[in-house]
Amino acid sequence: IPSSDSSPEQIQYVEMWRHCIQLRVLNVVNQWIKQHFYDFEHDSQLRNELEAFLMAAAEDKESEVWSRMVRDAADAHLAKALDKQRGAKQKRAAVILSQMRDPRSSITWRSVRRKLFTRACLGFSGQDAINWYLETQEPTTRGEVVAFFQRTLDLRLIKCASSGRKFRDSPDRLYTIPRQNHSFEKFHPTDVAQQLSLVLFSLFSVINPLEVLVHTWPTDELTEYYNEAVLESNNLSEFLHFSNFITEWVISEIVQTVHMGKRAAITRRFISIAKYCQRIGNHQGAAAVVAGLQSPLVLRLSKTWRLISKRTVSVFRELVTLYDPADEFATYRLFVGSTPSPSYIPLLVMSLQDLALVQKQEPDYVAEGLVNVRKNVALSQLIAHFHRAQERPFDFRPHVQIQGWLRTGLDVLAVETMREHSFSVEPSGGIV
Repeated sequence: IPSSDSSPEQIQYVEMWRHCIQLRVLNVVNQWIKQHFYDFEHDSQLRNELEAFLMAAAEDKESEVWSRMVRDAADAHLAKALDKQRGAKQKRAAVILSQMRDPRSSITWRSVRRKLFTRACLGFSGQDAINWYLETQEPTTRGEVVAFFQRTLDLRLIKCASSGRKFRDSPDRLYTIPRQNHSFEKFHPTDVAQQLSLVLFSLFSVINPLEVLVHTWPTDELTEYYNEAVLESNNLSEFLHFSNFITEWVISEIVQTVHMGKRAAITRRFISIAKYCQRIGNHQGAAAVVAGLQSPLVLRLSKTWRLISKRTVSVFRELVTLYDPADEFATYRLFVGSTPSPSYIPLLVMSLQDLALVQKQEPDYVAEGLVNVRKNVALSQLIAHFHRAQERPFDFRPHVQIQGWLRTGLDVLAVETMREHSFSVEPSGGIV
C-alpha cells in the first residue's frame, strides 16, 4: 500500500502490480501447505500466524477467493493429520487387543493390562494414557485405572501421569523382565531383527525433522525462530543413543562369551540379524550391528572367525562395503536408489552429513540480500525425504518380551572391560 507522500508514479506502479504479487504469494503459501504441511502440523504458533495472514489477505476483495481456497486447504490437511493420529492410536489398540483374543497365546489378563499400559506409556502423556485405557477396555472407573497404574509402576511414573508429562521420562522402568530368562540365544535372529526394527522405528518416527535441522546447524536465527518444544526435544539424541547402545551390545555379547564355538555361533547370528535388517530397509539397525562386528575388539578374534563359513563372512564383507562412508556413502546411495523398500529407516549419519554440508557450502543470502532459493530447495528436499521415511512403518507383529529385552535387558560392558574380555578369550588374536 503506497504511503501518503508517494509520488503518482509509485502509486500507479503499486496499483498495477499489487494484485499479481498478492496472488503469487498466496500461490507459494498454497504449495507450501500442500507439499510440506509437516511444518504446520506440530507448530501451533506457525498455524496461528498463517491464519492471521490469510484473514488479512481476505479483507482485500481481489484476493478474497484465493485466501479462502488456501485456508480450506490448510483446514483439510490439519483434519487429515488429526485423523492420522487417531488412526495410529486405534491401530495400536487393535494390535494389543488381537493378542488378547489369540487362542494360541498364554497371556493372562494381568499381563495384558500391563502390556496395554506399557504400550500407552511409550507414546502418550499421562492423561492420554488414562483416556486411551478407558476407551479400549471394559467399562471401569477412572479411579480404578489410576489405582492400577499405582500398583504397576513406581512413584516417578505416577508423578509423570499426574503432571501430564511424557511417560518416556523414565523408559528404563517400563519393563521388569529378569535377565536370566531372556538371553540372546533364546530368540530367533529373524524375530530379534524384526523387533529391533520396530523399536528403532518407534524412536525414529517421533523425531521432528526441524530438530534434525537445528541439530546439524544450530545458528542463532534457527534458535530464535523455532519454538522451545523443538529445541528442547531429545528424540534425536535418544535415537542415536540407542543405535550406539546396539553397537556396544554386539561387541559385549561376543567378547564375553568364553567358549569359542558358542562365540562363533553368536557372531553368525549377528551377521544374520544385520543382513535381515538390511533386506527389510532398517539400514540404521543394520549399520549399528555391522559397526559392532567391525570393532577391532571383535575383528582381532581370528580363531573365532575361522569357525565361520566363507559364505557368511562374504555376507558380512558385503554389508561392510554397503555402509562404508567412503565417497560420501556412494555404495549405500546407489543401493537405496536402486532397491525401493516399503518400510525404511535411513542411515541417519548420512542424512545429518548431507544437511550439514548444504548448510556449510550454501550461504543463506545471495547478492543484494536476496534469499538463497537453491539452498532452501535442497534443505526442503532432504527434510521431505526424512519425513517420508517416518510415514512408512514396519508391518510386524509386536513382541513385548523381545522389545522389553532390547530396551532394558541387554548386557553392555564398559569399554575397558570389553578390551579385557577380548584379550582374555584370545590372547594371540589378529585382525581378520
